[in-house]
Amino acid sequence: MRFHSFMLNCLSVLAVIFLVFGIVLIVFSAKIKDHIIRYDTKCTTPVLPVADTLFTPSKCFVDFSIPEDMEGPVFVYYELDTSTRITTGT
Repeated sequence: MRFHSFMLNCLSVLAVIFLVFGIVLIVFSAKIKDHIIRYDTKCTTPVLPVADTLFTPSKCFVDFSIPEDMEGPVFVYYELDTSTRITTGT
């Protein structure tokens, strides 16, 4: 009988710990803000191969402003929906 009450107490403590952890995660994830800026229609310069190199690098500058204030830290992520990897067979 002592073993069952001990296990019940341990499981209760674990349940409370996970409940507090879950509430903290929900509170902090509600504070996350995101802003998506599409640039695929702004940079439409084709990249053509040059004789000496595999590709010609091109630069694309996109000006943007964030419509609301954000407290730090602010993280910037770069997302690629589709990408093509160029390989050479040697």
